[in-house]
Amino acid sequence: DLQNGETETFKGDLHTRADIVHFKVLGNVAFIGGYHNSRPMVMAFSFFDKSVKALPFLYTTNTEISNLELDEQQNQLHVLLYTTKRGDCHFSIKTYSYEGKLVKTTAMPFENDNGLITGKILPLDESSSLIVGNYAQGCTQYSQGLYFSKIKDAEPEGFQWVDFSKLENFFNYLKPKRKQRVVEKISKQKEEGKEPKFRYRMLVHDIIKNGEEFILVAEVYYPVYKSGNMYYGGGRSNIHREYDAFRYTHAIVCGFDKSGKLLWDNCFALENVENIELLPMVQVTRRDGLLVLAYPKEEKIHTEVIERSRVVREKEIHELKTAVEGEKIVDSEQGVLAAWYDRFFVAYGYQKVGGEKWASSSRDVFYVNKLSYDPNAPRPDAKEEAKKEN
Repeated sequence: DLQNGETETFKGDLHTRADIVHFKVLGNVAFIGGYHNSRPMVMAFSFFDKSVKALPFLYTTNTEISNLELDEQQNQLHVLLYTTKRGDCHFSIKTYSYEGKLVKTTAMPFENDNGLITGKILPLDESSSLIVGNYAQGCTQYSQGLYFSKIKDAEPEGFQWVDFSKLENFFNYLKPKRKQRVVEKISKQKEEGKEPKFRYRMLVHDIIKNGEEFILVAEVYYPVYKSGNMYYGGGRSNIHREYDAFRYTHAIVCGFDKSGKLLWDNCFALENVENIELLPMVQVTRRDGLLVLAYPKEEKIHTEVIERSRVVREKEIHELKTAVEGEKIVDSEQGVLAAWYDRFFVAYGYQKVGGEKWASSSRDVFYVNKLSYDPNAPRPDAKEEAKKEN
């Protein structure tokens, strides 16, 4: 209860052992997606009577759940599926009623060898919706770009394919000379009539509604071993068990309208950020028509402020504080940052803190920090720069 802070716990039995990957709540039902014997399954758990049932037509081989999407207007659940079989791959959407009955199946076909990797669904009205995400050329997990498509009565109405070279700011995370070489190479390929090939892994976030626009955030990453080597193997299953960590290079932020037209794009560089789990690192809040982008690293929060395709405030670094004055953060695990409400973020995780004689008096704590960011406030390094000038 947000008013008094009280919580209520519900317990149930899924009747079978499963690796849980997805969790969504619609009304009084929790939809729990995962795998049993390497096959996908989605269970519907009722908070009302604690009953559990499996959604039909999902338990099959060579198939993975790409995502679970809710349509709160129609009281429906969309299960997005990626299937590979004998060298072919297919992307489909199964739509279920609130009661767990299959309503329709939408097949998302290949077009010019472009195949969907992930999808996020935006309901528009009773019969149509917009799907956006990243796509590949052929059956691979390496992204070639972004796509937009309208779905009406279970049929996609054409695709807009936006490869990364068409994004104005996609390569801004690179150093200037490196960026120039990449852009020149792409231009030369196009002059020769060749389409540039890209091999990026992307983590696509949930869509953010911002007035009449929609915002897509996606992070580029690659898996690494502790030795620091990249892993270029194929396969989608058990991604969290194959690698020791995931390293993020940058995030792209794009605005588009309800027709799927790309309006603008921007880029946010991440500096040597790693996490043992593949989770969204970049978080977004809105303030006075601006977007505040932030991510955690060690005991600090890194921020940047953009206005559509323009960076209005370069990257800043903010240190997290302890609850007790005079204490210092001695050590910390990779913390979590989440966009909360309005302009606020919440940062939480585990730290080892102590006083000036911390070596003998340090203690482990779980911290929760409520953070706000004012893009119009003076930069924290402005005073230092003024001192240097004097």
